[in-house]
Amino acid sequence: MRRPPTLVLLDVRMPILDGVGFVRELKWRGCPIPPIIVISGFSHPSDADAEIPADSWIAKPPKLDELLPTIAQPCAFA
Repeated sequence: MRRPPTLVLLDVRMPILDGVGFVRELKWRGCPIPPIIVISGFSHPSDADAEIPADSWIAKPPKLDELLPTIAQPCAFA
């Protein structure tokens, strides 16, 4: 049995299917949208031409001391 993801780490620009396309595909398949952390070369969501319902945004390259607390935030993804 497949379970939906509880968290997605997503880049805005990816080969074949970009971040926006990924979210559209989830919606098209009727999947619930899990919490999304965008990891991108864009330093801020307004810099990207993307409409991703991100719960958090981290600039590339991600630093573990920034990424791990973001993932661990209990309130952020409740």
